[in-house]
Amino acid sequence: MAKPKTKFVCENCGHSEPKWVGKCPSCGEWNTFIEETVIESSFNAIKRSQSPIEQVNLKSVEVDEHNRQSTKFHEFDRVLGGGLVQNEVILISGEPGIGKSTLLLQTANNLAKDSDILYVSGEESAQQIALRASRLFGGLSKTNDISFISHGGLNAISDQILLTHPGIVIIDSIQTLFDEDVAGLPGGLAQVRACSSKLIQLAKQNNFILIIVGHINKDGRIAGPKVLEHLVDCVLQFEGQRDGEFRVLRSIKNRFGSTGEVGIFVMIENGLQDLSKENSMFSSTNTSKEQGVAKTLVIEGSRPLIVDIQALASKTVFPYPKRVSEGVSMSKLQVLSAIIGQIKGINILDLDVYIKTSSGYSLKNYSYADLGVIAAMYSSIKNTQLDQQLIFLGEVTLNGNIHVPANYQKYIKEIARLFPKSTIVGPKYKHNRFISLQNIKELPNILK
Repeated sequence: MAKPKTKFVCENCGHSEPKWVGKCPSCGEWNTFIEETVIESSFNAIKRSQSPIEQVNLKSVEVDEHNRQSTKFHEFDRVLGGGLVQNEVILISGEPGIGKSTLLLQTANNLAKDSDILYVSGEESAQQIALRASRLFGGLSKTNDISFISHGGLNAISDQILLTHPGIVIIDSIQTLFDEDVAGLPGGLAQVRACSSKLIQLAKQNNFILIIVGHINKDGRIAGPKVLEHLVDCVLQFEGQRDGEFRVLRSIKNRFGSTGEVGIFVMIENGLQDLSKENSMFSSTNTSKEQGVAKTLVIEGSRPLIVDIQALASKTVFPYPKRVSEGVSMSKLQVLSAIIGQIKGINILDLDVYIKTSSGYSLKNYSYADLGVIAAMYSSIKNTQLDQQLIFLGEVTLNGNIHVPANYQKYIKEIARLFPKSTIVGPKYKHNRFISLQNIKELPNILK
């Protein structure tokens, strides 16, 4: 007879303990253990398969690199590596209200022309989804055939999939599903692990594409067990400001493509559309000179982008000066604030510093924008205007020296292509429009 048993599982890494502990011994996170009820069988014998497992030679497997299904979104296809792959399992996460459901409903409508779509929602009713579809597509009459289920029971969903054999299944979201055979509330570790495992196995065995929406926690990580990210083929992060115009789709994991690509969408009244503007969309200045604004170049995958870095330095009224950052990591701002103090005449110890990137673009993991951040800070501190034709490029070391990426020539070519009249500021390079800068101590000489 089955016996109920409780254990405590870390929400961050899935490590389990027989009793509650404050700090996870596996990942080191605090207060991440929650109680989970499991049912253990009275015997531990594992039934062996009656038929032998099929063994194949990899050389004999037919592979078609071009057999991908387009989502009809150029930016979505770019991130996926060219489109959807048969039997692929995709996990999409993002902030509440950022547009995940909108993106998937538009994608489902695009794909419904060529595939049978099953859209499963445990959060919204059919009327709510139909209302959104009517707004996005200009009326329900213009919506393609999409089958919809408003249900959270995994067994019922599985039965419907086996009955109708859809080509693509969209789950919105995995945290709202529940497996009747597993104890715990929807969204709990046990339920998310069980539902995702069974759905993924179902997708692989029945040859359909599975797209799963996952919630995120307060730290910005995907809620639920870490094993969920390991099980899927592709993990995508949907980012942006809810009141902003742009949305960025990043690839965190992709078994069938590069993780360096990003997709950029524009949120309009009728939903999301592919980026059609120039690659300087994250540059918001229209004047020839601007105080506290410096331009830098970032390359996301194969896409070059010009980004404005805005800085404001003001006299502090607090015992300790404030450092506020949006789009640049706080640790990066703290380090660069210390480095800029090496410039003669700069005293930042009594100044509050605020950093922001235009249009909410994130430079948190990008080091070659360091020089742009420091130039913007210097301009604000010294009340000097920066020529907006200057493009600052380089990673700043702790002693103020400037390093450049190994593919420096690629960056310079992209800048020359996008902005033929621009001038690059960075370490010395043979170029007709170039200002040599080896250390930030030389910055006052070029920004007079």
